[in-house]
Amino acid sequence: MATKSRGINNQPLGQLAVRALDEWKNAKQILREHSKKLYHEHCVVDSNHFLSVYSKQKLSIINQLDLERAEQIKSNRKKLISIINCVILCGRQEITLRCHRDSGNSNNQSTNVDNFRAILNYRSEGDDYLKHHLEEQGRNKYITPQVQN
Repeated sequence: MATKSRGINNQPLGQLAVRALDEWKNAKQILREHSKKLYHEHCVVDSNHFLSVYSKQKLSIINQLDLERAEQIKSNRKKLISIINCVILCGRQEITLRCHRDSGNSNNQSTNVDNFRAILNYRSEGDDYLKHHLEEQGRNKYITPQVQN
């Protein structure tokens, strides 16, 4: 129920907006009149927009204004999916994520790194998004011991 006393263009809010439908004898006529009200049409349009954004058929307003942000979100999701799949693999196979050597440079192949980083490095050979992420992101790779826990 609406809390305003007036609808769009000072159109008075009637039944179904301010008070509940209690005249069931005239329900068809009341519903027909309500569906023709301007405020009802605006609400239908707004709800359709909301549902299309919620179901990801359309971009949200903030992402429409900033398409670069939307591309960054897609890219981050692709990277995180690979990292999360590695964590899931370790969990299913009961492989510990961390070892005694779980920090430092993960690109150094001469030392034996922890299981999680080894699996990530192996997976990055076939995953260009993950490979780029591990090589180019510096310290913000989401593979630190704090993220693993």
